[in-house]
Amino acid sequence: LFFFAQFEIVRLNNIRNSVYMAAYDGARAGMVPGATADDAKQAAQYILDSVSTINSTITVSPSTITDSTEEITVTVSVPLDENAWTIPLYAPGKVLTASVKLKREHDTTVYAAN
Repeated sequence: LFFFAQFEIVRLNNIRNSVYMAAYDGARAGMVPGATADDAKQAAQYILDSVSTINSTITVSPSTITDSTEEITVTVSVPLDENAWTIPLYAPGKVLTASVKLKREHDTTVYAAN
């Protein structure tokens, strides 16, 4: 029982860290000039795929990023029941959620090619 408890706690911690990193990387990918909401989602999904999460939810706000968009928010949610490696005893029915909001970068300079 102690072994399985340690195993589950390690997995929960791994998912917790990955959820935050996915939200951050998604927001970081979406804040650069020319980026789209799909770019942000793909960056977040890449992190979640690296730890083999399933049935995660990635939300990008605003859903359409334009040159006048000032901030981008990426929210990532992962259900723990469906992502446990053992029987989920310590977090049944829980969902880990992280949200990161970043200001968008704006390229106001024009560089001439030499």
